[in-house]
Amino acid sequence: MVQSLLIAVFWKEVTDVSAWRKVGMAIRMALQLRWHVKRTSELPQDEMAARVVVVSSVHSVVSRMS
Repeated sequence: MVQSLLIAVFWKEVTDVSAWRKVGMAIRMALQLRWHVKRTSELPQDEMAARVVVVSSVHSVVSRMS
C-alpha cells in the first residue's frame, strides 16, 4: 500500500495537486507499520515463513488501529 501511494505520486497527472497528501499518507502508514524500527531478528530464509511473519505483523498493527 505504501509503495502504491508513492507510485501514484510519481505517475500523476500534471494538474494533480494531491502529491503532498499522498506522501504524508505513505509516511504515516510506514510509521504505523513500524518500518522505522530496526528488526531485532532476521526474517526466516523460507519465503512462505517470512510472509507469515510480515502479514501477522501488519495484521497486528491494523487491529490496533481499529
